[in-house]
Amino acid sequence: MALSLGLFAQNQVDALRYSWLNPSGTARYNSMGGAFGSLGGDFGAISQNPAALGVFRKSEITFTPGIMYTQTDAAYIDKKSSDFTYNMNISNLGYVGTMLFESEGNALKSLNFGFGYNQLNNFNQCIKIEGINENNSMAQYFAATSDGYKPENLGDFYGWPAYYTYLMDPANADSTSYISNIGSFGQEQKENIQRSGNVGEYVLSMGMNFDHTLYAGASFGIQQVDFEQSNFYAENDVNDVIDNFNSFTYEETLKTSGTGYNFKMGVIYRPLDWLRTSVALHTPTFYNLHDEYSTYFSSQWDSTWMSQTKESPLGRYNYKLTSPFRAQAGLATVLFNSTILSVDYEYANYGISKLRASDYAFDDENEIIADYYTGTHNIKAGAEYRIGMVAFRLGWAYYDSPYTDETFNSDASFMQYSGGIGIRNESFFFDLGYVFQDRSEKYFLYESSAVSSPVANMDIQRHAVMATVGIRF
Repeated sequence: MALSLGLFAQNQVDALRYSWLNPSGTARYNSMGGAFGSLGGDFGAISQNPAALGVFRKSEITFTPGIMYTQTDAAYIDKKSSDFTYNMNISNLGYVGTMLFESEGNALKSLNFGFGYNQLNNFNQCIKIEGINENNSMAQYFAATSDGYKPENLGDFYGWPAYYTYLMDPANADSTSYISNIGSFGQEQKENIQRSGNVGEYVLSMGMNFDHTLYAGASFGIQQVDFEQSNFYAENDVNDVIDNFNSFTYEETLKTSGTGYNFKMGVIYRPLDWLRTSVALHTPTFYNLHDEYSTYFSSQWDSTWMSQTKESPLGRYNYKLTSPFRAQAGLATVLFNSTILSVDYEYANYGISKLRASDYAFDDENEIIADYYTGTHNIKAGAEYRIGMVAFRLGWAYYDSPYTDETFNSDASFMQYSGGIGIRNESFFFDLGYVFQDRSEKYFLYESSAVSSPVANMDIQRHAVMATVGIRF
């Protein structure tokens, strides 16, 4: 999804990273594929449709810890590599307070308030890529992207460190074009990427129940962004086929933090006892983000005077991101007081995301966002069958690719499968859920109009297990 170089350039990668959500919540919500827009009565559903709060008939506290395992298999040139990571997380913590009004002439049957947390995305991932490249080098990338600048204007993070460590030299006397000092190829390339963090949402919500037929709700959401990434890249002349060159390493770190705000509103309508329909709208999320970033270069040559290291200063930048609005609709049925079937649809157009800052217009970046990203159509479906106090659940979800057909990741859509079991009575419930996700993406170690690495084809499998403990009163 993201290029390794230019990681902290505040571009289309950031716009998608914090907008393309894969919501989590309670174990029941996850077990049923997140298809809760028309069902309600679950705290995980409040971040999807605030009208879910109106369905509650008792006050409730929920807590959902979980563990996630993510494995990434990468095929680069003629070699396959694999890496994995575990992540302990809290996907939900919520409180619902209920006030009941059961008088005969009162259309308002209940007024409910909710406050809590739902996780909307999890970034934890480790990637390992390696192979022998017979065609080009990242040093060529640095030379190509430095053209047009004198050495003193190359910049502290990429061009100047590459020049200082002799990965490139001026191509002519005017010193504004460059050539790589790695003159032939056959070097081993390695990249290790570590990502961590999440997007979580704190919701303050209100829901109403009118005659047990119409449920309405609204929420104010505060989204918290926490993202860290470190890249370690190396080229090594392991077969001793390149004159004067031994190895070079390039390291890059990025830490992003910030807060976003949004409003959501929705309704659930029950025209028949066994049928429910829903509609929900989400405003864009208005993020204020802060980046901290740095790079480190080191080179080893046969000519020892060329062997140098260079570390950049710590960079900092504040900017804004406006994510796309979302529209959702759903349909659910409850049969024989034992079986639930539910399906939801969601639309979001990532091409209308916008980057902004007080000291930069982001015109080029926003034009790329409009060209690279498109509208998505997501579908979620879930089922639950109850036998006494025990419930069995299955879920499925399809997440559409946000990339336009002309981009290399246009086929980045994926499916998600889930299931679970729960036990509940009038005052207590305990649910277990499992989610499996398998998706693919293409990744370039470096890319420009002049030179690009071979593509790395990555297969990403994610397994998540969570447990919800709930108390009703």
